[in-house]
Amino acid sequence: MAPSTDQGIVFNAEIGGVLKVQLDEKAPRMPSKLVGMVPDQYVIITGPVDNHGAGVLKEGATVTISTSNMGKRFTFESTVLRALEKPYKLCILSYPEEIGRLDLRKQKRIECFIPVILSCHEAEADGVIVDISTGGVKVTIDDPPADPSDFCAKLGDHLIIELPSLDMKDPLRFQCEVRSTASDIDELTLGLQFVDMEDMEKIERYVEEMTVAGVG
Repeated sequence: MAPSTDQGIVFNAEIGGVLKVQLDEKAPRMPSKLVGMVPDQYVIITGPVDNHGAGVLKEGATVTISTSNMGKRFTFESTVLRALEKPYKLCILSYPEEIGRLDLRKQKRIECFIPVILSCHEAEADGVIVDISTGGVKVTIDDPPADPSDFCAKLGDHLIIELPSLDMKDPLRFQCEVRSTASDIDELTLGLQFVDMEDMEKIERYVEEMTVAGVG
């Protein structure tokens, strides 16, 4: 699903929120954080650095910024107006004229059967992912606790899911937020939304590989 494009809207992101910065389509997406903004004027972010700690963005460069918030993914192009090295590595970007918006909750869901371990603080539970998308997963847990809140299963709670990688190497771990719950005597069903922008690239690749493999 292609993102919709809005003109003249406020960039909806939290100060301190994680951003991804990309110089071109083939370049890796580099982590950054939002420092501040003045709508219709500029956006300030922390400057991405290379392996030696040097800033990688140069004044005049065009970059693509992406982030997710409240179940939506936002992307826009911007120009680097200033790249500061001292006292902190910061970049001042032109305020976007257009912002692409993609509702992650409306992404195509793939039916599947993937074993998963859910953990919250000291508690763990085994479950099965029955559908997955780039926005989140639906998980069923057999023999759940009598009170779902005993396992961080209230709306808005955060937990970690661990699922096997498709190459059978190290398992993948993602932070999720509980968006829906349904329970009966024998089964608890959770609707979970991915919340960490740092994980988005791995999530997209995982879902794409499942699609290519013909899962669901």
